[in-house]
Amino acid sequence: MQTLRIWLADYIEHAFRRVTLGDGTSIYRAESIDDYGNPLEDELDQTAERIDWRRVPNADLLKRNWALHHLDAKGFRFYTPAILTMMIDPQNRSSMLMDTFLFRLIRVNSDCMIGDECFHRIFNASQRAAIIRFLKFAQHNEPRGFNDVDVRRALEVVKRCS
Repeated sequence: MQTLRIWLADYIEHAFRRVTLGDGTSIYRAESIDDYGNPLEDELDQTAERIDWRRVPNADLLKRNWALHHLDAKGFRFYTPAILTMMIDPQNRSSMLMDTFLFRLIRVNSDCMIGDECFHRIFNASQRAAIIRFLKFAQHNEPRGFNDVDVRRALEVVKRCS
């Protein structure tokens, strides 16, 4: 099982290797939005990692699971691989973060829009494949580790929108 986890983490890392946040919404800004304004989060936003999603502290994502609802398309794409690789590792898992991430995927509109962006424009083919592989891993290898119904529903949405 450990070999599969390492392979999947490497696959995700390769698929998202050039993804940056750029001018997208950071997790800190999204948390401030969720709080209806939070000066501490706004200050963290000024120094947020925007180049390499692998350098985003796991603890920062774990504390800000509700912020996922307020990420724009660029922010959602940037934080997705960080979340996926965290959820592969049982030591870093957060059911709240995973549930919020799955909820965000499940809520993709019938026309495959996330906000103002189309799902297949946010994520390229290899990134969509990485998300599908992660969801299949969650469904078949971690049936008690994640919400099985939500994983299955998210997998259906991602496949439909790919």
